[in-house]
Amino acid sequence: MKKVVFLTAVLLVSLVSAAQAGLVAYYDFEIYHEAIPNLVVNKANHALHSGNVIGAERVLSEDPDRGYVYKFENGSFITFDVDISKMQNVTMGAWIKPTPGNDNCNVFTNLGRGLAINDGNWAAANGDSYKSFTRSVDEDWQFVAIVFGYNSHLDENYALLWTNYYKEYVSLGDLAEGRNSIFLGRGSDPNGYFNGLVDDFFILDHALSYSELSVMETEGVTVSHQPVPSAGLLLYAGLMCFSAMRRK
Repeated sequence: MKKVVFLTAVLLVSLVSAAQAGLVAYYDFEIYHEAIPNLVVNKANHALHSGNVIGAERVLSEDPDRGYVYKFENGSFITFDVDISKMQNVTMGAWIKPTPGNDNCNVFTNLGRGLAINDGNWAAANGDSYKSFTRSVDEDWQFVAIVFGYNSHLDENYALLWTNYYKEYVSLGDLAEGRNSIFLGRGSDPNGYFNGLVDDFFILDHALSYSELSVMETEGVTVSHQPVPSAGLLLYAGLMCFSAMRRK
């Protein structure tokens, strides 16, 4: 019986590991060094990157849950040395508090794919075009994630918006590769700057599911964050355990 339990535990660990996605980047903006004001810490791999902070201001949020955040206004932005250009599946997101009046701007993008605001609604930025969702932009703090991936059942690329437990799917044409760095607060259009606050910016090399996004919004992003294994994987593990017990 102990052998069965051990084998089942090994199987479960293997299945969960197979379902895990890599947390490529996570910035919570809590660490700051006056001697190196542009220093940002990628907590996904404990690497220090000298981010190019152009005018954005690190401020203490009035919301006690947020801590330090970055404030964007008057054409300010930040760049990060994170390359998603070759990833077919990617999830990006952050906690965002837009300033009233944002429109036709990118919140974050690699100048290929990203999250934008278009005509008062959230939008998927893909190359030089926006694909708008029907969800309008709130002006309070909100968790917003966008997923880019390939739907094998429909044979199409897609973008998925998730915000405040609301989800929406749009189909896309070819996915733009973009550059090998991420822009937070602006896009390719010099007039398309975002105004507002951003916290807990993250990138995963995986198209998260609805359930995984729900868990992330509830529990927040942590360095140890990994997607929840699907029901199918857990059922398979259970059947393997049952089969092993019957053979005993």
